[in-house]
Amino acid sequence: MNNSTTQIPQDILQSLTENELQRLIDQDLLSELQKPYQCRGAGYIRVSTPQQALEDKYSLEQQEKRIIQLTVDREWKFTTLYADRGISGTSVDGRPDFNKLLEDAQLGKFDVLIVWISDRFGRNTDEMQEIRRTLRKYGVQVLSIEEPLPIKDPRTFLYEERGLEYLMEFYLDFKAEQDNKTRAKRLDLGKKGKAERGRIPCKTPFGYKKIIEYDPLTAKKVFEDDVIQEDQARIIRLIFEWYNDLGWGIRKIASQLNLDKVASPKGNQWGYSTVKYILQNPTYAGMVRWGWRLSKSKDSRTRLLNGHKGLLNPGKHIPIITVEVFEKTQKKLQIRKKLGGRAVGSKGLLVGIAKCGRCKGGTYVTQYHHWHAYRQNKDNRERFTKTLAYLCSNYSQRGRSGCSARYVMTQGKLETLVIEEIRRLANSRKRRSEKIKQLKEASISSLVQEEKALLVHLNKIKDREKRQKHAYYEGVDRYEDFLLNKRINETESKQLNEKLAEIRLKLSNEEAIYNRIAKSLDALVDFDQIWEVATFSRRKELLRAILEKVVVYEDRIQLFFITEDNASISDYQL
Repeated sequence: MNNSTTQIPQDILQSLTENELQRLIDQDLLSELQKPYQCRGAGYIRVSTPQQALEDKYSLEQQEKRIIQLTVDREWKFTTLYADRGISGTSVDGRPDFNKLLEDAQLGKFDVLIVWISDRFGRNTDEMQEIRRTLRKYGVQVLSIEEPLPIKDPRTFLYEERGLEYLMEFYLDFKAEQDNKTRAKRLDLGKKGKAERGRIPCKTPFGYKKIIEYDPLTAKKVFEDDVIQEDQARIIRLIFEWYNDLGWGIRKIASQLNLDKVASPKGNQWGYSTVKYILQNPTYAGMVRWGWRLSKSKDSRTRLLNGHKGLLNPGKHIPIITVEVFEKTQKKLQIRKKLGGRAVGSKGLLVGIAKCGRCKGGTYVTQYHHWHAYRQNKDNRERFTKTLAYLCSNYSQRGRSGCSARYVMTQGKLETLVIEEIRRLANSRKRRSEKIKQLKEASISSLVQEEKALLVHLNKIKDREKRQKHAYYEGVDRYEDFLLNKRINETESKQLNEKLAEIRLKLSNEEAIYNRIAKSLDALVDFDQIWEVATFSRRKELLRAILEKVVVYEDRIQLFFITEDNASISDYQL
């Protein structure tokens, strides 16, 4: 085998090299690059709140002036100004001009995007890094006036270049996000301290007005109080009275207030959510609430596992209703929570909680011939007496595509069987003890299986994220698709992690599971005494306070008593 190297004279090799260069270099382009180039600069301005527009250092006008002045100083051509007013920089969602900016960048309408400071550009590090990467793909560089980085000639700017500038960009994005979190924490601490002192920490609700006095010399706050607005407080008391004493539903209350032409807290029509918020607000009972809504987030769910709780303290303001009225309202809200509007006014004691065993759908009560009558022709059917019966709602709405049959059970028979089963459980301590033990074991086993399923699902989302990121970097997916998928994954992961935290919190205390179930069943002890003297509406409320649902099969009924875990605890064979 011949391993010798071909001998090429040096002058010939040099000549061939020059030929390769001439072949690859566009002489016209090379000539063009020797000429001065005028950069095209676009500006992006934003304020998070309308109040910031009043401060010189944040105002849109000041940001715009600084951006235009920079293009003048550098002899650039100013193209377009994009502005989002009163919108947070935490995410690009809901920022119309920012999204228009991305579209124009893809079309090559400017070379440099100019912002006053990095936190105007955004405050979410991960998302902003993806935005910067996308802009680099479009040949656009980002320049912060207060934190300037070198700008390269747009004609020779390469997407792949990642040196010190890339590290500085990441630092600026990270710093903006951390500064935003620090400001939020300081604001939360201030409001938390206010709540601990018995003062309403946020905007005063409908029915109250905040009074603040300042020292004219030092401009420091010297007095603060939340005082009752009696004309509004009268409406608050009326809402609680209609709900508790007259048994009105939330929608009926809203409708009546609108018919009476009562102005809502925002000065427009009353709605379901407005009335419900008032009925659930402990401020009206003289309390101060802070930090509970935050526990819906993943971070706060983690804090809950470590013992975190929101604040619910006695306030220094005068209450509009009593604590007893407020507590009564909360219990009633919980009872009605799982019921539809028709269930509340129905003649059936179990409407809203009685379910068809065939399709697991709801039921309703109406007059109905016995099912034997439907084996007769229509003329003979009228000989049979109509009785009140529970019928399947799914069959009523969709026919046989919803359920295989309409009839569930006569009203008298079903309600009698349910009440008898409750009484048997209420009057037997031994029976209750056996059910408590059975429920505890079933509850723990169910929670463990649910935990495993959630972990499997979370791992699948992580694998999916890797595939989607790879598809974006390889140019298979557009940035818009990548961003949409990312938001979907984040939302799904957040929901799963919140559920996982709840399950692990329950599993961490077996005794708590036992106590919850025992407390629920022990509450049945006085059932007979209460049932005998209760009105029809009170009996309905009592059953809904005891039962989660009643599933009616052809050969048995299954009672699900209300516990923390909503477990089935009683089967009754027919």
